[in-house]
Amino acid sequence: MTNKQLRLAGFKRRLHIAQEIRGGLALALAFLGAALLVLGFGIGRSFWPAWMVEYHTALTGMAVGAFAFLTLMSPLVVEASVNPRTLHTLAHYRYHYR
Repeated sequence: MTNKQLRLAGFKRRLHIAQEIRGGLALALAFLGAALLVLGFGIGRSFWPAWMVEYHTALTGMAVGAFAFLTLMSPLVVEASVNPRTLHTLAHYRYHYR
């Protein structure tokens, strides 16, 4: 294959990885959104277990925090999965510290 074909294949591979990661993030955000709707509006509260009624506010807070964290970090997750960088450790720089 020529260099152009190799670059195109690498681009397509990265695009496919990004699409899969975005799909997984969208699914996770949809699940957390549904949980927030159930917890926020108290849908089906008569069927909730006693521990869920007791810790309703804590569960809502954790769901809001997870939703906000995942929403804010999703661009970084996609970028890190598409363009991974090598990790330089002290062994990489061992000759610089002598």
